[in-house]
Amino acid sequence: MVRKQLYISDEHERVLKARARELGVSEAELVRRMLDGLLLDGEGGRGSTGPRAAEALEGFLQEARRLMLGEDLDVAGAGGRVGYSDASQFTREYKRLFGAPPARDVVRLREAAMEGVSA
Repeated sequence: MVRKQLYISDEHERVLKARARELGVSEAELVRRMLDGLLLDGEGGRGSTGPRAAEALEGFLQEARRLMLGEDLDVAGAGGRVGYSDASQFTREYKRLFGAPPARDVVRLREAAMEGVSA
């Protein structure tokens, strides 16, 4: 089991399983490819074997965004569900990816959706 070797949280393991299914590879293969990408990627480009760790991180953050929008979780709850124990770290990484802190981003997305419905 990948989790025992890497000591990842239950939620990260759940997202890892889902991402591996999407890509059609085993969890171990996905982790190997991510680590290869980190270790072989000296120039900032792709490693020789698939997704980079940044892509996996983006997957966790996309999942958190989905949880906040679809399941109405708060920021701490969504961050915790995808494996973040530090809410400020989650917020920093989320803002870096989406351009706004999680709570503000979710409000903006909901407002945009409501404008689309009423138009």
